[in-house]
Amino acid sequence: MTALEHAFKAAEKLPGDVQEEISEQILRYVQKYTALSQDLDAGIRELDAGLGRPADEVFDRLMKKYGA
Repeated sequence: MTALEHAFKAAEKLPGDVQEEISEQILRYVQKYTALSQDLDAGIRELDAGLGRPADEVFDRLMKKYGA
């Protein structure tokens, strides 16, 4: 049994309103994780296609904007 399955089994013993809150939190987490994963995949595809910027250019811009 996976950790997630153990967590679901334990959550089944909790009151309904607590189960609902846990479900909503898990769903938000999964949605954020999925969106981040998709953004990273898109960024990797852009880099693979040669659309990236040199790191020095990016870090210089960040240093000017935020200082360090």
